[in-house]
Amino acid sequence: MDATAPFLVPALRVSGGALVWAVHFVVVYAFAALACASRFDARAVPWVITAASVVAAAVLARMMLRLRGATHPAFVDWLSGVIAALAMIAVVWEAASALAAPACT
Repeated sequence: MDATAPFLVPALRVSGGALVWAVHFVVVYAFAALACASRFDARAVPWVITAASVVAAAVLARMMLRLRGATHPAFVDWLSGVIAALAMIAVVWEAASALAAPACT
């Protein structure tokens, strides 16, 4: 086993919420840009944004549910849950703004 493995696993757990948000951000805005640039059907953009947001929210909710039932969660668990909650707020905010603006104008 590599000596960095004990650090790598908690680091990935803590940064998991931010990684999920970053992937969601790239998927939403890259698809919208590519769809508009290639004269793709603009009606598909809100559906893809909604689907990406639901998937991201489900992953983040699963990350937050790790804390459920723990009387004294470890710091890594607590921090990963807080970062996942902040990422959930960012995903909702991002999806709301992307759905509020008209696509391909």
